[in-house]
Amino acid sequence: MSGTTASVGLLLCAYMVVAKVNFCAENHLPEANSSSSLQFTKELSAWEYAVDSKFKSLHCCAKGYLSIEWFKDGRPYPWPGDVSSFILYPESANQTVYTNKLRTSDAGNYTCKIHNYTDQHEHNTELRVFDQASGYMETPLATYRPPEETLAAIGSVSRLFCEAFVGHIDLPDAASEVKWGKKGNTTFEAPHIEVILVQRENEIVGKYLVINNVDSSDFGTYYCTISNTGDQKIVMETTLKPLNDDVSSCPGYCHLSLIFIVISTPVVFILAYYILKSIINQRFWGKMNEYNPFKQNNSKKVGVVVLYHEYDHDFVEGNLRATANADGSVYLFLQKLKHDVPIAEETVNLCSRIGKMVIVMSKNLSPIWTLPAIQETLDKIIIPDKIVSLILLEELPEPMTYPKLVMVNHSDPLLWSKLKKSYSVPIKKARYTQNRLSLTSLTGSRIVEVHV
Repeated sequence: MSGTTASVGLLLCAYMVVAKVNFCAENHLPEANSSSSLQFTKELSAWEYAVDSKFKSLHCCAKGYLSIEWFKDGRPYPWPGDVSSFILYPESANQTVYTNKLRTSDAGNYTCKIHNYTDQHEHNTELRVFDQASGYMETPLATYRPPEETLAAIGSVSRLFCEAFVGHIDLPDAASEVKWGKKGNTTFEAPHIEVILVQRENEIVGKYLVINNVDSSDFGTYYCTISNTGDQKIVMETTLKPLNDDVSSCPGYCHLSLIFIVISTPVVFILAYYILKSIINQRFWGKMNEYNPFKQNNSKKVGVVVLYHEYDHDFVEGNLRATANADGSVYLFLQKLKHDVPIAEETVNLCSRIGKMVIVMSKNLSPIWTLPAIQETLDKIIIPDKIVSLILLEELPEPMTYPKLVMVNHSDPLLWSKLKKSYSVPIKKARYTQNRLSLTSLTGSRIVEVHV
């Protein structure tokens, strides 16, 4: 009896796995049914969320391919157990990877690449894992957001889609809900509009809005609302626009616009010709002016790789890159990092080729802000025998000594000149008896005076 019970349990388990991972066999995009070329056949999620110890699957729904490759954080499948517990589901033609018991170490960036003889496409999904004890009981998290604009031709089929992770709320009256709406309309009672509810793994819900035989009245802004409870919701919008203008249905003012375009086109070309000619002349005389003794001499730019956590993007983009652009002698290669995610191989190769690195250190890159943890983070990033500088966005918990490492605080008014000095970049100076200009540092303080 016990053997029979165990067999039935295994069969039920197998049935559940098949049901969950056969995701790619249904709800294909309308255009996917009319073409056999290499393509993705469904709206694929950019983000995935799940709770530790539960079943989880990731999908790469496609057609027209000869092979599918899977990667986690740049590492090709198969993965060792300490990298990921996901395995391929062969019955889905390798379009799906899954795990029966998710682990926190499974979190990361998953990439699938599809190939045929001539083409290749890839899709990236970021997986985040929540602790089983706390679960997730907050605002829904979008797994797929519709684009800001969706184009459709008159008479075609258009499909809008939204989806979110809603987690589990252990309350008697809690219920998840997905609604599509259109600005200016309260209902979708037209017979050519269809709404399809979908659910994955009991914690992800979404809804398709299918518009058959699109007509001009269907164009406009649509919004999707996904909620856990009345006050926990997410709203996503997309605007349905015509793919191209139908001249036969164009009203009178539209024809006037077309006539204006036809008449004005030669004028635009003539103006463009003279503007281009002016630009070429300015560049020519600009080259001649390089020999002016009062101009700074041009020197070849020095390349520097900047490694930083994605959450510090505003500092790097708004301050470091802006200062480098103003200075003109340094070119920055910006490379985003994530905590506890290995550096991509292409980033390592870039650092090896350039030979000069700047690490922007913050609590985003090293969440445990202790000296041993910071040094461990640096050990994982720094490539031996390269010139490395460290910009500190936070005060160190205690003094730190690291071999051959130049450390500069982000508020140091001489930050930029110290960085350039560490890379042996000359600070340009030229003298003239009149107007004096200053190159500002990251904090607005004057660090290099250039007299022109």
